[in-house]
Amino acid sequence: HDVGERVETTDGDRGIVRWVGAVANKDGVWLGVEWDDPLRGKHDGAHDGVRYFTCKNARAGAHGASFVRPHKVRASRTFVEA
Repeated sequence: HDVGERVETTDGDRGIVRWVGAVANKDGVWLGVEWDDPLRGKHDGAHDGVRYFTCKNARAGAHGASFVRPHKVRASRTFVEA
C-alpha cells in the first residue's frame, strides 16, 4: 500500500492511506488510514503523542482515522474504475 491509495475494509469502510511505516511502541508496518466517514476511527493521525499525519476531514469531536495492519484493508476501486 502507498500513501494516497484508496483502501477499504472487508465490511466496506473506505478511506485513504495517509501514512505507511513504523508506529512508536508497535511492531511491524502500519497504515494510517483517514476514513471517508469522519466519525470512524480511534485516532486523528497521532498515536501516543506522536503526529504521523493530519486528517483533512477532521472536525470537533471526531477522530476520523485509524492505524491498521496492511492485511486488514485492500485496494479500493474508484468510481471511474467501477
